[in-house]
Amino acid sequence: MPQANYKSASFQFLSADGELLTFRIVHIKDESAIAQRLRLDPLKPETSLSYNIGLDYSPASNFSFKTDTYQIEIFDRIVLSGIIPTNANQELHNVFGNENVSGVQFLSNAINTSTKGFNVSTSYFHNINRTNLTYSLKVHFGKTVVLKNQERQPIIATSSLFDNLDETAFNCEEVARIASGSPNNKIMISTSIKRPKWTAHISVIRFGSVTYLHPDDSINSEWALNTFTQRYESRDQRFRPKIV
Repeated sequence: MPQANYKSASFQFLSADGELLTFRIVHIKDESAIAQRLRLDPLKPETSLSYNIGLDYSPASNFSFKTDTYQIEIFDRIVLSGIIPTNANQELHNVFGNENVSGVQFLSNAINTSTKGFNVSTSYFHNINRTNLTYSLKVHFGKTVVLKNQERQPIIATSSLFDNLDETAFNCEEVARIASGSPNNKIMISTSIKRPKWTAHISVIRFGSVTYLHPDDSINSEWALNTFTQRYESRDQRFRPKIV
């Protein structure tokens, strides 16, 4: 697996107490000596289980309609952790106390996800003299969720070293990358014109909204002061649908 060989070290500018400070963040390589000291399990391949059912219908020779619905379960999904401060607990401090490291990240088989959705497409074409016209509509809706426990909290598999640090190891920002970091729907309308010597294609695509969740704003008391409005506000962001 290519993820098993990835490691890095970088300086990142992060906000702390209203100031922008520089922190050294290291990405731990799988099965390295440090990974073993942190009691991280070696990466293993993801497994998946999928279901799909569809319908293909052509009521006329120049018209077609297709639809399908699907469900995909991914187990032991490999994800990148959040940035865990090296002073989060004594054991982490013992590992990194003598090094200039502010935080660590690592890849792990931390979560299980479920994706459900459906696709619909229609196509109609006809000829006018020597011109072939084709009109099509394609719609996709899908949603991915991180599987949760009875307390409605994401089920996260991490090292015992990070007990009580689950929300840091895989916080709401990381959950949002999986669940709402990409559009859950897409609609495309297209037309093609085909002549003996040339072809033209026009399409309009609408992508659904995208949501970013700030890792520190899961509760109101953590909201930051907006110096423009002088009010404490969430730093979560929702990006509106786009048409291209």
